[in-house]
Amino acid sequence: MIKYLGIIATLIFLPMAVGAVSADDFLLREAPAGYFYPEQFDALVLDVVIPSGNGENDKLLALTFENEGNARDRNDIQDFILWTDGSSDGFEGLAKDKKVGALKYNSSDHYWYLDNLNLDIPINGLRIFVSAETSESLTDNRSIRMKISELNDVNGNENYNNGDRGVFLESLNNGPQDKPVINPNIQTLKDFSRDNLAPKSVIDNLANGQSLPEGSLLIVGQARDHGGSTPAWVKLSVNDKWYEVESTGPNYATWQYAIDLVEGEYTLKTQSADWLNNVESEGDNLTVSVSAPVVEEEPEEVVEEEAEDEVREYLKNEINRLREQVLELLNQLLTLLLAEL
Repeated sequence: MIKYLGIIATLIFLPMAVGAVSADDFLLREAPAGYFYPEQFDALVLDVVIPSGNGENDKLLALTFENEGNARDRNDIQDFILWTDGSSDGFEGLAKDKKVGALKYNSSDHYWYLDNLNLDIPINGLRIFVSAETSESLTDNRSIRMKISELNDVNGNENYNNGDRGVFLESLNNGPQDKPVINPNIQTLKDFSRDNLAPKSVIDNLANGQSLPEGSLLIVGQARDHGGSTPAWVKLSVNDKWYEVESTGPNYATWQYAIDLVEGEYTLKTQSADWLNNVESEGDNLTVSVSAPVVEEEPEEVVEEEAEDEVREYLKNEINRLREQVLELLNQLLTLLLAEL
């Protein structure tokens, strides 16, 4: 009897993930297969929607990732970066999506993670991306196949601690409880004898469709080179006319361009090149509209009061003028009377 009571007590106090999310609750969108080259960034390896754990607004507190491929962490892969989706649907990376931060690497257990996140998860889920940044001395033909780790809450406290795996939510409905969430495609690392990758340039402080007032505007942006060189120049197109921008950081890491805007519509795009003459394709058009300031009409009561003031001033001046004429006529009459005496 005592033996059975002990078994029952053990079962009662085993940690249970009530309502934990399964792998099928994650909406996996494919990060495409392809080749990654030395010192490349914004290389997409995972695109997935993290589900709410309670069917309501939830929060993402921590999550872990692992590479199923044979690329070596911190050797072939310098960093993995976590992003949330920006203004447009799909991964854009540098200055377009919202960068959460570089993943930390647990060297003893060989996985990547971020904790203390506190990211809002809407009812319909939070779309995240993971991108790779390759090292200068990567190994040819090694591979990346990124996954979200299957849930393994080592001490059963339902919160992330060092050595745990999976996705940890404020609702405590952590997961994936049944299997990992794995990108279906594999990316392959390729070395090259010569860098043939162009830089990437973006505008930071404007959004497509934005409305702006007339006047001076300082357009600011960033540029970064793939492949290990640095940007040699960055240009900005305003309605298909190109201008050299001013570098405000090392090698156009940040840049700016001052412009005066009048009423109308403006189409903007950027282009850059590195010192090896790898030229970036012209970026996507970004269109903004500029409006003249609206002149507000004075309230009708104010206009009527001003009109009345003008009438009063006019009548006052007329009275003074007539008074002066009467005085002058009286003086003339007095002069005539004195002359006759």
